[in-house]
Amino acid sequence: MLDYKKVVMALNFFARQEIGKTVEEIDALKEIYLADRYHLRKYGRSITGDQYFAMRLGPVPSKAKNFCNNAEYLTDEERSFSNRFLKIDGSKIHSKAAQDREYFSVSEKEALNAAHTVAMEKRKKNMRLSDYTHLFPEWRQFQSMIHDDNACYEIPLEDFFKPMDPKEDYCQTSEKLLSASLEEYRYSRAFENMLRA
Repeated sequence: MLDYKKVVMALNFFARQEIGKTVEEIDALKEIYLADRYHLRKYGRSITGDQYFAMRLGPVPSKAKNFCNNAEYLTDEERSFSNRFLKIDGSKIHSKAAQDREYFSVSEKEALNAAHTVAMEKRKKNMRLSDYTHLFPEWRQFQSMIHDDNACYEIPLEDFFKPMDPKEDYCQTSEKLLSASLEEYRYSRAFENMLRA
């Protein structure tokens, strides 16, 4: 289930890791994707609960994108919470307030740190994070259909569990752990659906 406060806090976390406490929107969105993917594959659940779409520059978390764009889809409550922590200036996200670490569990902090470590490693190799995310099977399945900036295809979170080349995967997990995480994810989804019924 979507947790908009964790979406905002994740954006704030990644902004605060950078010099000047400012991060480029595209990098923050990719780092959220990498953190959610890591947490899904190791612990069976997403950190943010965001919905993902395959677009030209890779997977995009839709609610995080709405916060970056200060979109009209945001509620007054969401906008107010975001404005406490973030200032959006074009394609840049500035952190306005200290990160409230109480929003994240130990495993979520692990995933956020892992995502930022990957971002730093790719930056040192002069590789754009968006190019790196094109290596992942959940995005690649849509690659041939994406012809322009308006192309957009929903990525089922279950696809985040697909196997990939271990040399390219920052989130190395055994088949046994991946299978257990997938089962945990399926169970939690079934429980959420039952609650909505």
